[in-house]
Amino acid sequence: MGLSSPISNEENNLFINTKHLETTKKMRKILLSVALMMASIALHATDADYQVVPLPQSIALQKGEAFVLDGTTSVLSLSTDEAMQRNVQFLKQYIRETTGISPEGTSKKGSVIILKLNNKIENDEGYVITVKTKTITIEGKTAAGVFYGIQTLRKSLPVEQAKNVSFPLAQIIDQPSFQLSWYDARLCETLL
Repeated sequence: MGLSSPISNEENNLFINTKHLETTKKMRKILLSVALMMASIALHATDADYQVVPLPQSIALQKGEAFVLDGTTSVLSLSTDEAMQRNVQFLKQYIRETTGISPEGTSKKGSVIILKLNNKIENDEGYVITVKTKTITIEGKTAAGVFYGIQTLRKSLPVEQAKNVSFPLAQIIDQPSFQLSWYDARLCETLL
């Protein structure tokens, strides 16, 4: 003797489909809520922090309105030197990968990060970073010095998606503690 089911196959399928539909609607609501929450936290303003490792030899903070890095910021070099142009591309790429900000400005009228050579800096790999309200200038005696300045600036960036990043006004002066060729530094950066 077989047992007969009080629910037909058709009714059972309808019940299962209804439960599946309800579960799907609940999951969509949960996912939408999570997505909205993530979007609201993801893009916000944040601040740069000059307390990096290794700590530069001199960090002189100044009073005034901070430099704001955002999508309208230009990054350029006053030199046509190939190594300096690579430095520009490296800095843009790192800002984009770290913060989600694409500094694609094309003029000097808005905020601008300027990379330039300065023969008055004594050490070949030394650099000076000057942060003003509308400009950040990274100067080095050589392209390698500018590269080390970029390393300090990039380490000061927050590692999170941001709408913009504020840099307190400052002058940062440093030179590497030990000699490492620019090629070696680039190689290490690539391997990281």
